[in-house]
Parts: sequence; structure tokens; C-alpha cells
Amino acid sequence: MRSCLTRWQCICRSLCPLLAAPVVWLLRLVWPPKFAFRAERLDGSALRPPAGALRVLHASDLHLSQGRLAVRRLRRVVEAAHERGADLAVLTGDFELPISVPRRVEVMGLLSELCSLMPTYACLGNHDYKIDQQDLLRDLRQCGVVVLVNEAVTVTINGQELRLVGVGDFWKSDLAPEKCLSLKEDDNAWAVPTLLLVHNPDAILMYLQKFAWTVAFSGHAHGGQLRVPFTNWYPLAPIRHNYLARPGLHEIAPGQTLCESAGVGNFLGIRINSQGDAIFLSIDEPKQ
Repeated sequence: MRSCLTRWQCICRSLCPLLAAPVVWLLRLVWPPKFAFRAERLDGSALRPPAGALRVLHASDLHLSQGRLAVRRLRRVVEAAHERGADLAVLTGDFELPISVPRRVEVMGLLSELCSLMPTYACLGNHDYKIDQQDLLRDLRQCGVVVLVNEAVTVTINGQELRLVGVGDFWKSDLAPEKCLSLKEDDNAWAVPTLLLVHNPDAILMYLQKFAWTVAFSGHAHGGQLRVPFTNWYPLAPIRHNYLARPGLHEIAPGQTLCESAGVGNFLGIRINSQGDAIFLSIDEPKQ
């Protein structure tokens, strides 16, 4: 019985890719993956501490090794950055740079172009902890991307001081917020607005609520890649707090807002009733 079961398991594993291919093709034919730019707005006076006028481009889950579609979408993001402008860009992980040298060179050229337009900061996602991680970090930094792994930097943009914080991925046991964030009750914890880059939105509710930050940016959930029609239910979203898969703004606590992106890339190129996106977030000047 044991050998028979093992044989059938092997047969099934061999057949699965063959059976999956036409299913994936059919799904992509019926529901071609869509992509859009989302515009979101926040009142700077509603944040803690109040933030001045700021425009942020947020892109996540590029998954650039998954074919030409992901690269074309990155090109659209760079073109939109040219046309719409922003004060800075934040990339919240899962880069998966292509292995092919020509395509990797093409992608690095696009990322370099984005960095030439605006300061660009990033954190890592769960797919960025592979054997080639050091190559990934080297190439991103060569493009001009400031990669923050449980690190913080202080910058001045539009005349206001900001802290940019990036934390490691908690699925990969690399989340260490105590290295780069202050607890809410600490002295000077709210001295300047803090923009937090975290790949997985679950980490916000499970580990990061006790820390001082102003706006957090995350992805990972891919907008569930499937949204049940007429609902905000994402049955395939790989997160514990399903409602956080909804792309857009979520108030986590008074003065603290999460900006969740559905991501640029896809798994197997499939999205059903849940389009990919990149977000332009405008923080308005505090009201007098």
C-alpha cells in the first residue's frame, strides 16, 4: 500500500503542472489581469504628528521574474512617475529580479530611472530572502534604491523632516522593530512624522501597533488576487486579517494610517475581480 500510494503521489505531482496550464490559460482569457493607478488622499492634520504636504508613489510586489507582464507594468509605473510626479517613492518588497541577464539589465534601468526622478526607499518581502539575497541588495542599491532592513533614516523633503523606516519580513523571522522604531510612550517618539515600510500588513496589527509611526505602507496580499463580487472578501489572501487585503487606506489607530497596495505583479498572471495597482498618496497641508 505504501509503495502504491507513493507511486500515485508521484503521478499526481507530474500531472498537476500539465492540468494547471490550460486552467491558468482559460482564467487569463476570461479575466485578463488588469492594472490601474490609485489616487489616495490624507489630511495632514489628522496624522500624528501632523504632516506637511507630501506626495508618495507606492508600488509593491513587483515579482519581476514572472514574465514580461511584470516588466511592462514597472515601465508604466516609471512613466506615471514622470507624468504625475511625487516627492518620493516607496517599494514594499517582493522584487524577484529576473535571472536572465538582458531582462535584469532592463529592469535595473527602469529602477535607476525611477531613482533619478525621486528619492526611492524600499523594504524586503518574503520572496526576497533567497540564496541570491545579497545580489538583490547589491543591484537595488546600485540602482539608487535605499533598502532599509530594520533600519531608519532621517530626511528633509519639502522643507519638513521625516523618518523613513523599513522593517524585515516577519514570515522570515526578520522583523525587529525595536531596532528602528520608538515605543509610543517614549520621549520624542512623535517628534517628526514617520513613514513605515513593511511588506506584510499582518505585521502591523500583530507586532507594530505599540510603536510610533504615522503612515505605514504594505503589500503582500495582492488584493487577494480573487475578490468575491459585491464584497470586500478575499478568500485567497495570504494574510490573517482578511480585510487588510482591500487596497487603499486603513485607519489603524487615531493618527496612524496604513496604505495597502494590491501590488504590481501577479501569481501565475491571474487576477479575478481584483486588479493590480500602484498608489499615488497625497498628504495635504494641515488645516489651520
